[in-house]
Amino acid sequence: GRSAPTSAPSDREGRKLDFMGRKLYSTGALGVRISNYSVLMATYQVLLWDKVKVFLEDVPQDKKVLTKALCIEGNCLTAQQIEVSRHHADCHGRTMSSSLAIHRHSWLRSSALTYDAGAKLEDLPFQGKDLFHEETDEMLERMRKYCMVGKTLGITDPPTQYKNRSWPRHYSRYPSSTS
Repeated sequence: GRSAPTSAPSDREGRKLDFMGRKLYSTGALGVRISNYSVLMATYQVLLWDKVKVFLEDVPQDKKVLTKALCIEGNCLTAQQIEVSRHHADCHGRTMSSSLAIHRHSWLRSSALTYDAGAKLEDLPFQGKDLFHEETDEMLERMRKYCMVGKTLGITDPPTQYKNRSWPRHYSRYPSSTS
């Protein structure tokens, strides 16, 4: 079928960052699913080893020690597999988190916000379902007060001495004086 259209940042570099962020997120999500499947397999192995323990009573005495060691080793390996899956899931979760930061950066980069405001928004702490951390309101209030003080003192625009400066390429947000 036809997928819903997605909006993308307007500038080329922003679209590249947005695409990379989406691909990283997909990769992280796949890694989390694989880790989850690996934990399910390890949990099933625990059940199988528990079923094997029932048959240990029927094993001849001379092979009982070896069979018991085999069961213990199998359970240890299963526990290791679960632990490794947890670490993988954590790494993939961090990949997903980084991809969200890249995605957010691509959108802030192409927004109408100033460079400083975009950088400040990127640094705001986020938390769970509430989206913003408790300290976010305090940070936004401080920013608002600084802006109000600036307006009161008559400092509303950035200094004009930099207006006609030719900025390096990585500052593509600022138009060059030659273009």
